[in-house]
Amino acid sequence: MKYNRDMSIIALSNPELLLATDERGARYAGGDQHWYPKEGFVPPGACGATTASNVLAYLLRSRPALFEAARKGGLGGLAAPDAPVMGKAGYVEFMKQVYRFLYPRAGGLMAGDFLDGIGNLAREYGLPITAERLKAPISRAKRPSFSEAAAFVGASLAEDVPVAFLILSNGCVANLDTWHWVTILALDAEAGRAEIADNGLKFWADIGAWLHTSIMGGSFVRLRV
Repeated sequence: MKYNRDMSIIALSNPELLLATDERGARYAGGDQHWYPKEGFVPPGACGATTASNVLAYLLRSRPALFEAARKGGLGGLAAPDAPVMGKAGYVEFMKQVYRFLYPRAGGLMAGDFLDGIGNLAREYGLPITAERLKAPISRAKRPSFSEAAAFVGASLAEDVPVAFLILSNGCVANLDTWHWVTILALDAEAGRAEIADNGLKFWADIGAWLHTSIMGGSFVRLRV
Protein backbone atom coordinates (compact mmCIF):
# COMPACT_ATOMS: atom_id res chain seq x y z
CA MET A 1 0.00 0.00 0.00
CA LYS A 2 1.10 3.55 -0.65
CA TYR A 3 -0.44 7.00 -0.51
CA ASN A 4 0.25 10.07 -2.58
CA ARG A 5 1.43 13.28 -0.96
CA ASP A 6 -1.98 14.64 0.00
CA MET A 7 -3.05 11.22 1.35
CA SER A 8 -6.19 11.13 -0.83
CA ILE A 9 -5.06 8.22 -3.02
CA ILE A 10 -4.46 4.71 -1.76
CA ALA A 11 -2.70 2.42 -4.22
CA LEU A 12 -0.82 -0.83 -4.61
CA SER A 13 2.72 -0.70 -3.28
CA ASN A 14 4.32 -2.10 -6.42
CA PRO A 15 2.03 -1.74 -9.44
CA GLU A 16 5.00 -2.56 -11.67
CA LEU A 17 4.54 -6.19 -10.59
CA LEU A 18 1.67 -6.30 -13.08
CA LEU A 19 3.74 -5.05 -16.02
CA ALA A 20 3.91 -7.52 -18.89
CA THR A 21 6.06 -7.19 -22.00
CA ASP A 22 5.81 -8.85 -25.40
CA GLU A 23 8.47 -9.89 -27.87
CA ARG A 24 8.63 -6.35 -29.31
CA GLY A 25 9.22 -4.81 -25.89
CA ALA A 26 5.76 -3.23 -25.64
CA ARG A 27 4.53 -2.98 -22.06
CA TYR A 28 1.06 -3.69 -20.73
CA ALA A 29 -0.65 -3.04 -17.40
CA GLY A 30 -1.61 -6.64 -16.71
CA GLY A 31 -3.21 -9.06 -19.14
CA ASP A 32 -5.46 -8.60 -22.14
CA GLN A 33 -8.37 -11.01 -22.68
CA HIS A 34 -7.54 -11.10 -26.39
CA TRP A 35 -4.27 -12.86 -25.57
CA TYR A 36 -6.16 -16.07 -24.95
CA PRO A 37 -5.80 -18.50 -27.87
CA LYS A 38 -8.87 -18.80 -30.06
CA GLU A 39 -8.73 -22.58 -29.83
CA GLY A 40 -10.62 -23.69 -26.72
CA PHE A 41 -11.13 -20.21 -25.28
CA VAL A 42 -13.71 -17.45 -25.65
CA PRO A 43 -11.75 -14.15 -25.83
CA PRO A 44 -14.84 -11.86 -25.88
CA GLY A 45 -15.97 -13.44 -22.60
CA ALA A 46 -12.62 -13.89 -20.92
CA CYS A 47 -12.48 -10.56 -19.09
CA GLY A 48 -13.32 -12.25 -15.78
CA ALA A 49 -10.47 -14.73 -16.10
CA THR A 50 -8.12 -11.92 -17.15
CA THR A 51 -9.09 -9.82 -14.13
CA ALA A 52 -8.71 -12.82 -11.82
CA SER A 53 -5.29 -13.46 -13.36
CA ASN A 54 -4.25 -9.87 -12.66
CA VAL A 55 -5.38 -9.99 -9.04
CA LEU A 56 -3.79 -13.39 -8.43
CA ALA A 57 -0.57 -12.46 -10.24
CA TYR A 58 -0.10 -9.40 -8.05
CA LEU A 59 -1.00 -11.34 -4.93
CA LEU A 60 1.54 -14.07 -5.69
CA ARG A 61 4.33 -11.85 -7.03
CA SER A 62 4.11 -9.49 -4.05
CA ARG A 63 4.32 -12.37 -1.56
CA PRO A 64 7.27 -14.70 -2.26
CA ALA A 65 6.12 -17.38 0.18
CA LEU A 66 2.70 -17.52 -1.49
CA PHE A 67 4.36 -17.57 -4.92
CA GLU A 68 6.46 -20.54 -3.87
CA ALA A 69 3.41 -22.35 -2.50
CA ALA A 70 1.60 -21.79 -5.81
CA ARG A 71 4.59 -23.07 -7.77
CA LYS A 72 4.86 -26.20 -5.63
CA GLY A 73 1.12 -26.72 -6.00
CA GLY A 74 1.44 -26.74 -9.78
CA LEU A 75 0.32 -23.22 -10.69
CA GLY A 76 3.03 -22.20 -13.13
CA GLY A 77 3.88 -19.74 -15.87
CA LEU A 78 4.04 -16.68 -13.66
CA ALA A 79 7.25 -14.66 -13.51
CA ALA A 80 9.10 -14.82 -10.17
CA PRO A 81 8.67 -11.94 -7.70
CA ASP A 82 12.17 -10.62 -8.42
CA ALA A 83 11.66 -10.53 -12.21
CA PRO A 84 11.45 -6.87 -13.36
CA VAL A 85 8.46 -7.55 -15.66
CA MET A 86 6.36 -10.52 -16.72
CA GLY A 87 6.91 -11.97 -20.17
CA LYS A 88 3.68 -12.10 -22.15
CA ALA A 89 4.16 -15.74 -23.22
CA GLY A 90 4.60 -16.96 -19.66
CA TYR A 91 1.75 -14.81 -18.39
CA VAL A 92 -0.58 -16.25 -21.02
CA GLU A 93 0.24 -19.74 -19.71
CA PHE A 94 -0.69 -18.55 -16.21
CA MET A 95 -3.89 -16.94 -17.53
CA LYS A 96 -4.86 -20.21 -19.23
CA GLN A 97 -4.63 -22.05 -15.92
CA VAL A 98 -6.80 -19.41 -14.23
CA TYR A 99 -9.34 -19.67 -17.07
CA ARG A 100 -9.98 -23.31 -16.15
CA PHE A 101 -11.72 -22.05 -13.01
CA LEU A 102 -13.13 -18.70 -14.19
CA TYR A 103 -14.42 -19.29 -17.69
CA PRO A 104 -17.62 -17.51 -18.82
CA ARG A 105 -20.89 -19.34 -18.27
CA ALA A 106 -24.12 -18.67 -20.15
CA GLY A 107 -24.48 -14.90 -19.96
CA GLY A 108 -20.88 -14.39 -18.85
CA LEU A 109 -19.00 -14.75 -15.58
CA MET A 110 -21.09 -13.34 -12.76
CA ALA A 111 -19.78 -12.37 -9.32
CA GLY A 112 -20.96 -15.59 -7.68
CA ASP A 113 -19.15 -17.60 -10.36
CA PHE A 114 -16.04 -15.50 -9.75
CA LEU A 115 -16.08 -16.29 -6.03
CA ASP A 116 -16.69 -20.00 -6.69
CA GLY A 117 -13.89 -20.06 -9.26
CA ILE A 118 -11.40 -18.47 -6.87
CA GLY A 119 -12.40 -20.96 -4.18
CA ASN A 120 -11.96 -23.91 -6.52
CA LEU A 121 -8.61 -22.62 -7.77
CA ALA A 122 -7.38 -22.09 -4.21
CA ARG A 123 -8.33 -25.66 -3.26
CA GLU A 124 -6.77 -27.11 -6.42
CA TYR A 125 -3.41 -25.46 -5.79
CA GLY A 126 -3.45 -25.49 -2.00
CA LEU A 127 -3.50 -21.71 -1.56
CA PRO A 128 -4.87 -19.98 1.57
CA ILE A 129 -6.97 -17.53 -0.46
CA THR A 130 -10.62 -16.60 0.02
CA ALA A 131 -12.83 -14.11 -1.81
CA GLU A 132 -15.64 -11.80 -0.75
CA ARG A 133 -17.81 -9.33 -2.59
CA LEU A 134 -19.74 -6.12 -2.21
CA LYS A 135 -22.84 -6.04 -4.42
CA ALA A 136 -24.21 -3.01 -6.23
CA PRO A 137 -27.74 -4.32 -6.94
CA ILE A 138 -29.99 -3.28 -9.81
CA SER A 139 -32.07 -1.25 -7.34
CA ARG A 140 -30.17 1.99 -6.82
CA ALA A 141 -31.91 2.46 -3.48
CA LYS A 142 -30.28 -0.74 -2.23
CA ARG A 143 -26.78 0.00 -3.46
CA PRO A 144 -23.93 0.80 -1.10
CA SER A 145 -22.98 4.44 -0.82
CA PHE A 146 -19.74 5.55 -2.38
CA SER A 147 -18.19 5.75 1.08
CA GLU A 148 -19.15 2.11 1.72
CA ALA A 149 -17.75 1.02 -1.64
CA ALA A 150 -14.60 3.05 -1.04
CA ALA A 151 -14.15 1.40 2.36
CA PHE A 152 -14.44 -2.06 0.78
CA VAL A 153 -12.04 -1.27 -2.06
CA GLY A 154 -9.69 0.73 0.14
CA ALA A 155 -9.39 -2.08 2.69
CA SER A 156 -8.17 -4.42 -0.04
CA LEU A 157 -5.69 -1.91 -1.43
CA ALA A 158 -4.49 -1.25 2.13
CA GLU A 159 -3.66 -4.96 2.30
CA ASP A 160 -1.84 -4.56 -1.04
CA VAL A 161 -4.33 -6.56 -3.11
CA PRO A 162 -6.04 -5.31 -6.30
CA VAL A 163 -9.83 -5.45 -6.53
CA ALA A 164 -11.90 -7.16 -9.24
CA PHE A 165 -14.72 -4.93 -10.46
CA LEU A 166 -17.75 -6.26 -12.38
CA ILE A 167 -19.58 -3.65 -14.48
CA LEU A 168 -22.95 -4.91 -15.67
CA SER A 169 -23.73 -1.52 -17.20
CA ASN A 170 -21.48 1.52 -17.31
CA GLY A 171 -24.07 4.21 -16.61
CA CYS A 172 -22.74 7.64 -17.52
CA VAL A 173 -19.07 6.62 -17.26
CA ALA A 174 -17.98 6.48 -20.89
CA ASN A 175 -14.54 4.96 -20.31
CA LEU A 176 -15.99 1.86 -18.63
CA ASP A 177 -17.44 -0.97 -20.71
CA THR A 178 -20.74 -2.69 -20.04
CA TRP A 179 -20.85 -6.40 -19.04
CA HIS A 180 -17.17 -6.37 -18.23
CA TRP A 181 -14.60 -7.17 -15.52
CA VAL A 182 -11.66 -4.86 -14.80
CA THR A 183 -8.94 -4.58 -12.14
CA ILE A 184 -8.81 -1.70 -9.61
CA LEU A 185 -5.24 -0.63 -8.80
CA ALA A 186 -5.79 2.57 -6.82
CA LEU A 187 -8.55 4.65 -5.26
CA ASP A 188 -8.97 8.41 -4.91
CA ALA A 189 -11.83 8.48 -2.42
CA GLU A 190 -11.94 12.27 -2.30
CA ALA A 191 -12.48 12.52 -6.06
CA GLY A 192 -14.70 9.42 -6.23
CA ARG A 193 -12.55 7.68 -8.80
CA ALA A 194 -10.43 4.57 -9.21
CA GLU A 195 -7.44 3.66 -11.33
CA ILE A 196 -8.35 0.76 -13.61
CA ALA A 197 -6.35 -1.83 -15.55
CA ASP A 198 -8.32 -3.10 -18.53
CA ASN A 199 -6.90 -5.16 -21.40
CA GLY A 200 -3.37 -3.92 -20.79
CA LEU A 201 -4.26 -0.24 -20.38
CA LYS A 202 -4.45 1.96 -17.27
CA PHE A 203 -6.87 4.85 -16.74
CA TRP A 204 -8.96 6.57 -14.08
CA ALA A 205 -12.75 6.14 -13.94
CA ASP A 206 -15.47 7.84 -11.91
CA ILE A 207 -16.75 5.11 -9.59
CA GLY A 208 -18.99 7.51 -7.68
CA ALA A 209 -20.84 8.40 -10.87
CA TRP A 210 -21.02 4.75 -11.82
CA LEU A 211 -22.73 3.84 -8.53
CA HIS A 212 -25.35 6.52 -9.11
CA THR A 213 -26.07 5.92 -12.81
CA SER A 214 -25.44 2.26 -13.67
CA ILE A 215 -28.68 0.63 -14.79
CA MET A 216 -27.69 -2.92 -13.86
CA GLY A 217 -25.11 -2.36 -11.13
CA GLY A 218 -22.32 -4.88 -10.58
CA SER A 219 -19.96 -6.04 -7.84
CA PHE A 220 -16.58 -5.48 -6.24
CA VAL A 221 -14.62 -8.60 -5.29
CA ARG A 222 -11.54 -8.69 -3.06
CA LEU A 223 -9.26 -11.57 -2.15
CA ARG A 224 -7.94 -12.28 1.32
CA VAL A 225 -4.93 -14.29 2.44
